[in-house]
Amino acid sequence: MNFSLHFQFFKGNVKKVFKNPELQAYLIIISIAASITTIMLIGTGLAPIDAIRDGMFQVLAIITTTGYATANFNNWPEFGRMLLLVLMFVGGSAGSTSGGIKIVRITLIFKMIGRKFKEFINPRRVTVVRMGEEVITEGMLNTVAMFFSAYLLIFIIGALIIVGLGIDMVTGISAAATTIGNVGPGLGLVGPAENFRSIPIYGRFVLALLMWIGRLEIFTAVVLFNPSLYKKRGLRQIFRIRR
Repeated sequence: MNFSLHFQFFKGNVKKVFKNPELQAYLIIISIAASITTIMLIGTGLAPIDAIRDGMFQVLAIITTTGYATANFNNWPEFGRMLLLVLMFVGGSAGSTSGGIKIVRITLIFKMIGRKFKEFINPRRVTVVRMGEEVITEGMLNTVAMFFSAYLLIFIIGALIIVGLGIDMVTGISAAATTIGNVGPGLGLVGPAENFRSIPIYGRFVLALLMWIGRLEIFTAVVLFNPSLYKKRGLRQIFRIRR
């Protein structure tokens, strides 16, 4: 959750907290994913109480990018593993320590897609994108779209490199997803009962780079590679140091 919501909660503004559109979307995603996972595990013959515990905990651990594992979900049915892989991209809320793309960005992406469909149906219609009662500017929407595109592009490049080193596709894709999202365990050879030692040393350097980029978030990491940043004038502007 966004840390500002924690602050509002402890101030007693509980209604304001649960009216937050990002938190509402977050809780809906968690509830649906946990319910589906629990039902799927019950269908495999697992006792209901164990299915609830394993399903809910693993969904929470993955989507919050906490990285814990109480069950070897590498042995779950394909659908369950695919669902956890998708949650690795989703991540937590903006303004939190979690990784991933973040709920607010994903929500805005879907709202942008919905607006575009409405414009196709009625080209003269003028539609704004809102997050709750706030109107999101076009500049902010463009930034979100750029982040989303850059995130997926970097993930694809990382996954291609890992697979190119001779690692199977499931391991390569999940390894790239879990590292850029700062999740922890992945699937295949990097599953919850395994570790990353099976990845060649060059692949581990790539995954470490993905984790660094995902932790700083993409735009911050890109700025650090800008040579002008390290000029004296650039540093003064960043730290607002004035003579």
